[in-house]
Amino acid sequence: MEDQVVTDAELEEQANLVVSILKRIEETFPPEQLKQVEELLAETSVLYAANQYKELQELRH
Repeated sequence: MEDQVVTDAELEEQANLVVSILKRIEETFPPEQLKQVEELLAETSVLYAANQYKELQELRH
């Protein structure tokens, strides 16, 4: 990504890293903390999607 181009391999590498971290968290966090992490991830995903949509809107106008 340093070259401003995101390749399929870079996306796969990042996805694998995230899955690895999530598995580690799932194995070590108690259920209440897992719920909080799940809520944080869900809301972060919504924020990211909203931001991407806003960026697209700005490109159109």
